[in-house]
Amino acid sequence: MNKCFVVLALWGFGVAACRPKAAERHPESHSAPADSLVYTFAQDSARSKSCVRPDSLCASVEFSYPVFAGKAALNDSIRYDLLAHSGYFDGEGMQQEISLATPATVARLFTKDYDDFLQEQQQNFPQGDFPTGAWQLQVAGRIPYQTPHSLTLAVFQESYTGGAHPNHGTQYINYFPDGRRIRLPDLFEPGYDAALKKAVDLQFRQQEGLRETDRLPDRFLIQGDRVPFHENFAITRQGLRFHFNPYEIKSYAEGDTELLIPYARLPALKAPFNALSR
Repeated sequence: MNKCFVVLALWGFGVAACRPKAAERHPESHSAPADSLVYTFAQDSARSKSCVRPDSLCASVEFSYPVFAGKAALNDSIRYDLLAHSGYFDGEGMQQEISLATPATVARLFTKDYDDFLQEQQQNFPQGDFPTGAWQLQVAGRIPYQTPHSLTLAVFQESYTGGAHPNHGTQYINYFPDGRRIRLPDLFEPGYDAALKKAVDLQFRQQEGLRETDRLPDRFLIQGDRVPFHENFAITRQGLRFHFNPYEIKSYAEGDTELLIPYARLPALKAPFNALSR
């Protein structure tokens, strides 16, 4: 289990400004389009016991995520993926640990980790000049896209437990309404790989103002002659949106990269997703 973590900016997704008390859950209602599944938002948060003053060295954590009415399997899938991409779990046995955890338990464990760490630092540096700061972890799950046959979860994570800067990441995960995960082979007819790689590479070069002959490794963190595709994508009504986090193809300073590829440029889709390209 990873003991090092920090704050997520929830840009443009309308998160409630108020924060609940530690480990409380406050659903907020969400009005959905006619073809969408209905859900509410739940929040789980906690602060370490060292948070006694506004300027205290302490840890805070907050999870915010959708809960769908009458969809137990879908909610279980979302809970698992939310925790899997929180940054808290790693190493052997993480799948079993995640399956037994909840956002509320992780929030409590995160803050306890900090209190234990702070106590250790105070013992090692009794004069008070010890190398640590406040820890923060924020994870938000949002549903930016729904179609009649799919929904997309966007997991935004930002954390800080020391170092030059916070870490953050965005992960898109697509589901069938029954909670099964949708992967690229579920979308495309067999033999899609070459055409999809070409479409992703073309979109990237157009966005970056590159020619087809420009060498990508000269300017980006890319090995090979084309931008790779991966499973971090969102199904939208306009096309597939591929997301690349910092250090995947660009430096941290250059930020995230998103490529929205229209269905007209993509390989042939399987039913029922082929209706999206009409």
